[in-house]
Amino acid sequence: MKIIVKESQIKKIIKEEKKQQLNESLSLLGWIFALSLGPLAVKLVWNLFKKYKKGGLSKKQFKQEVSKIKQKDNSGYYDQQEKSYYDNNDEYRSSGAKTTNIVIGDPQASVIAGKSRKANLIGRKAGETNLWYPGADVSWLKNTLRKFPVSPDVRNVIICIGTNGGFNPNDDVDGLFSELKDKFPSASFHTVQGSWGKGSNVEVELYNVERYYNKFKNYSNIIGSVGDIGDLKLHPHNPKIRSYDEIANEIDRSL
Repeated sequence: MKIIVKESQIKKIIKEEKKQQLNESLSLLGWIFALSLGPLAVKLVWNLFKKYKKGGLSKKQFKQEVSKIKQKDNSGYYDQQEKSYYDNNDEYRSSGAKTTNIVIGDPQASVIAGKSRKANLIGRKAGETNLWYPGADVSWLKNTLRKFPVSPDVRNVIICIGTNGGFNPNDDVDGLFSELKDKFPSASFHTVQGSWGKGSNVEVELYNVERYYNKFKNYSNIIGSVGDIGDLKLHPHNPKIRSYDEIANEIDRSL
């Protein structure tokens, strides 16, 4: 026996489904408004809501994440961080993490930002304010991120790290990305593999570098190959190294 479903019945089902989804969204939005969140918390929750609508979070997960944001907002966490950072850093007041795509980490960040058409440094001055520094390793970047304000407008973070730490297999990569996800909740992450084969890393082998960046694959898109800026004849921060152009182009294609 064949069951014939009329077009009008299908349209009715679709209409009811859309109505149900709309009512659920309105119910969630009403719940959010009742929380009386601060400006930054509202922005964070709105980004989560968009992720939920796209299917990236379940309703239960969404409410759990919003509750965490509400707790931080009630404690004054967001206000305190922003006030401290703005009060103590002149350069942040004038630049800040206002660009959509930022490059952070060690000095290769400045070379890559100079080559990229789509990504920039937070600011040209090296230091904690702008999340890049000549001696930066995983530990430095992780600790510096703890002082940095939450920046929900950043969409992509390009990370240059590993060289100064000698590609130490004991680096707390999990902890680093925990901080990154906390400070840049709306961002995707991209890791540029560092230079080796020169200076303090003269004895580093290809397999050491490959093993090191395997940890980053759990959290980020890996840019380039381990040989791109490895085993160098030129100084590793020399912008004339051809692979920097290739890396920048790959970054621009990824964003």
